[in-house]
Amino acid sequence: MTKHAISESEVVIETIFWLIENSWTIDAVSFPRGQEMDSTDHQTYFKHRLEEISYSHIVDKITFLSNGPDILASKDGKKWKIECKGYSDSKPQTQRNNFDRALASCVTYFDDKDNLKLGLAVPDFYKSDIRKRLPVALREALKMSIFLFNSKSNIIEHYEPGHIL
Repeated sequence: MTKHAISESEVVIETIFWLIENSWTIDAVSFPRGQEMDSTDHQTYFKHRLEEISYSHIVDKITFLSNGPDILASKDGKKWKIECKGYSDSKPQTQRNNFDRALASCVTYFDDKDNLKLGLAVPDFYKSDIRKRLPVALREALKMSIFLFNSKSNIIEHYEPGHIL
């Protein structure tokens, strides 16, 4: 698999598209700071992408945050808190550190054991890190789904907590 840079913003947007297609309401989005674009540009680009799939009407209902989970979504009294991470052209050690930071952030969002689902959305280049460093037992205990951004098709593949990658 040839690895190439994938922006965190694209992972966020494609994960949101997956959530919308699966009837989740997007409550809040926190785009990355200091990457590619400023927050106003992120919102403009996001709105454009939603217009492409005829969902521009939901933008006005979304709160844009400067910190916290990258995506907050809800459905039927359940909440989803999702941390997203892109992939850069950095050294392998930097990629591993980025993965570890994303995982650590995701775990800190576990504040409701009954009505909360956690999610970690990353490019498929991190699949081996997930297998090695994120055991199924931990994902099940934390109710943590994995959203893999397919680097060839640019779509999200969702894996429930008990699914072995």
